[in-house]
Amino acid sequence: MKNSKDMFTTIAASAILALSLCGCGKKAVVFPAPEGVAKSEHYDICADGQNVFAYATYRMDWNSKEKIANSPVAPLAFCIFDFEKDANVELKLPKGIIKNPSDAVVRPLALGIKPAVDLSNPNFDRVSLSLPRPNNYTFDPRGDGTCALHIFTNAPEKSRPDKNDPNVIYLGAGVHKIDKMKLDSNKTLYLEGGAVLLCSPKEKKGIYKVNGIELNNMKDPITLVDAENVTICGRGIISCAGSLQRGERMTPFRIRGVKNLTLRDIAIIEASEWNVSLYGAKDVLIDGLRILSYYVNSDGICPTSNCDNILVKNCFIHNADDAYELKAMDSYWGRKPKSEEKYFGDVRNVIFENCQVWNDLAITMGVTHEIDHNIENVAFKNITVLHHTSIAGPYPVRGHIAIFPAGGGKVSNMLFENIVLENDSSKYKHCIVINNTHGDSWRKNTPRYDNRPHSIVENITFRNIDFKNTKADKVGLFNHGKSDEIKNIRFENVLINGKKLTEKNIENRGAKFEISDSPQN
Repeated sequence: MKNSKDMFTTIAASAILALSLCGCGKKAVVFPAPEGVAKSEHYDICADGQNVFAYATYRMDWNSKEKIANSPVAPLAFCIFDFEKDANVELKLPKGIIKNPSDAVVRPLALGIKPAVDLSNPNFDRVSLSLPRPNNYTFDPRGDGTCALHIFTNAPEKSRPDKNDPNVIYLGAGVHKIDKMKLDSNKTLYLEGGAVLLCSPKEKKGIYKVNGIELNNMKDPITLVDAENVTICGRGIISCAGSLQRGERMTPFRIRGVKNLTLRDIAIIEASEWNVSLYGAKDVLIDGLRILSYYVNSDGICPTSNCDNILVKNCFIHNADDAYELKAMDSYWGRKPKSEEKYFGDVRNVIFENCQVWNDLAITMGVTHEIDHNIENVAFKNITVLHHTSIAGPYPVRGHIAIFPAGGGKVSNMLFENIVLENDSSKYKHCIVINNTHGDSWRKNTPRYDNRPHSIVENITFRNIDFKNTKADKVGLFNHGKSDEIKNIRFENVLINGKKLTEKNIENRGAKFEISDSPQN
């Protein structure tokens, strides 16, 4: 084991370095603290000698006794600032957050950033981080997710929309409470750093039963329907905070029939329904979006039906349901108004790349259940899974990466490449699973699919996948059809706990697959 002096510097040396850096070069760009927004009790933050507001939120944590809307939660913090390169970040934490300095890490681990913990103080309450360039970073003080801090950083803005432009909705720093907001064609919604758009819809659309309680299902506050050339961007936050405490369930958006939509560099927090669900969407760019949600059904980014040419990149999701996913639904669970039929159809040409995910329930990426139409030409590339903590049972349709289509739609031409799982504490058995059952995670069967054929899944490649620390050491391939519905499944350089995937790792029921590289002894 390395000597601790080789792993950490003292806080005194870090402070001297920080002071020397603050006097030269360009400093980080920090944003005002929005009045009335909850501050984290666990972090005081400075970036290049300037105070950075630490936002308080939650994550789903089944080991916690604290509950919101009958769901166990634990504290989580995040901050947002801009810098060009080489930012020095100083953290002050309460006594006891760091128990063993050698357990503290900065994720993604591949970045090689070592936290400098003050070893001269037995409280271990001061930490210095040197961040080389804008990215999404997570300080994990115990290495297991306890009291983590997400650090969301961007390059400084080169320009902003003109606040006097009639097509621009410009929200300055502070809290802006809305009941509803409609974004028509050619509109830009810009949230300045320190701006919080607080969603507080007044109208209900029904009752939702979950976790043994009833929640008021609220109407979607921000609507983008049959609109083109819409942009939502900035450095601010779209927040559903407080809704679950009021007994309300909500998503921030209703997105239907859009073309040339851009979501860039904002954060969405505390939604309790699907965060970004796309129906009838063409030519969409989602770049630098951050999503933090702690309640079941808080799915992350999902091209849901009739989508084409969707690019999702540089995003971060920490949520409590499926994160980066695809569906191809033919209705809203059996309900399809005639005026909305145009929003349903095949999903094709979708890329998720250069993203991070921390998932506390369900799966990190893949194809999830409601596949009535076809899905084709999809890539998940360069994605890091920081933690996967789901306790949602050892369901045969769930895994770190999963494709489980029901409904008879075909899934084809899909690539998973350069995927890394850093830490797994889930209860899953499979690191990868393909399962075309008509059932789902919580029911043995979905009645509306009884008379449908089982989905064909073909031409799927898993390349350069590294499950570094997982108990899910199996791959599951489960064909429930009568022929070869699951075929041309290819595994190239898949590692499970440092060992190459072999046929011994694969539970196969009627699927046709190939492992292209020789096993490692």
